[in-house]
Amino acid sequence: MGFWRESAQQEVLEQKLLELRNSQQNVQTLSLWLIHHCKYMTLIVCVLEQELWKAAAERYGCVWILTHSSCWH
Repeated sequence: MGFWRESAQQEVLEQKLLELRNSQQNVQTLSLWLIHHCKYMTLIVCVLEQELWKAAAERYGCVWILTHSSCWH
């Protein structure tokens, strides 16, 4: 897997996380997108971990639910 492709996927994921809202539909939609792109799971887990560390209290729960639902599938 080339660096450019991983970098592009990381940018897309980071943008989607910025747009993430605390609604069930929004979390489910992004979770399905993550599952669809499972070949990038190592990258996805790294980005989600970084997001969990920097997430504000009100976003932490939303990011945690997203992480949990995506990684278990």
